[in-house]
Amino acid sequence: MALKQVTDASFVDDVLNQKGVVVVDFWAPWCGPCRMLGPVLEKAAESLPDGVQIVKYNVDECQDVASQLGVRGIPTLAVYKDGQLQAQQAGAMNSAQFSEFLKNFIYFCFTTVRFPLYRTVALFLSLFFLPLLFKPLRLGLLCNPHSQELLFLCIYPT
Repeated sequence: MALKQVTDASFVDDVLNQKGVVVVDFWAPWCGPCRMLGPVLEKAAESLPDGVQIVKYNVDECQDVASQLGVRGIPTLAVYKDGQLQAQQAGAMNSAQFSEFLKNFIYFCFTTVRFPLYRTVALFLSLFFLPLLFKPLRLGLLCNPHSQELLFLCIYPT
């Protein structure tokens, strides 16, 4: 999967005006560590929840945003949440390191609710209205028929 390329001209629309988490990869085609990080980011982008995206910024073609942010080495990852810079990290990462890095900007919320299983109407309303009220990035539901508990799994941006 090819990641979206951003430029100085599109940076405001593609990064700063986006809701959720945007990871910007500052890279160059000649950079060996950048070429190693590229497949890690592409693989990660396939499994990211809605509201989290990864984009690439080629520092050979554009330099304005990189110089404003003080990017001195590549690869550098910059994380934006709702248009605000949250963090920068320089250097190549493997998949495990990138996942650990990204965990700082999204979190998982687990909630257990006791709910009699025969209340299918209430269950339906919960499944229908929870995403409308709380707007999670992902919503899951697990049911334990023995204890009559529901486990709601919600992933929200931090």
